[in-house]
Amino acid sequence: NQLLETIEALRRKKIELRRKKIELLAELVPTQSDHSHSTNPQVMNPVHHQPQVSLFQDDPTLEMDDIKPQLQGSEDKARDLEFQISQLEVKLSKMSQDALTLEILERDLRIAQTVYSSVLSQWELVKSDSSIMYYPQLQLVAGPTLPTRSQMPDSLVNLGRKL
Repeated sequence: NQLLETIEALRRKKIELRRKKIELLAELVPTQSDHSHSTNPQVMNPVHHQPQVSLFQDDPTLEMDDIKPQLQGSEDKARDLEFQISQLEVKLSKMSQDALTLEILERDLRIAQTVYSSVLSQWELVKSDSSIMYYPQLQLVAGPTLPTRSQMPDSLVNLGRKL
């Protein structure tokens, strides 16, 4: 959750830097109506037959050398933010995979604890009954039955009659 908030904050910062970049570019290329008093009458726009606005005017605040480092700095910050966002998205993906693994392991732990407590309670039951303690637990599948005919060999029976 905190990671999502960080990613969102970085995205907002990235948008803010892009706006600043656009503002700096707008300062580099002023509109003609803003600077009609400082145009050079010898330079004419061949399409509209109007004077062109020079990018390098006498105004020191709009000089290319002053704005270029600011623009480069904004671009560098934007690249850094994009890199951080991509790293955080990878981290978020890994964390969600880890969360899924954690849920699976927790479920397995609960099952193991249930089985252990069941075996432990059976052991306690066996331990409390001292007569059962010395013999293993048995379960009869079918009740005892008597044979229908004699299992002894006939030769032994005949031998016993003769004696």
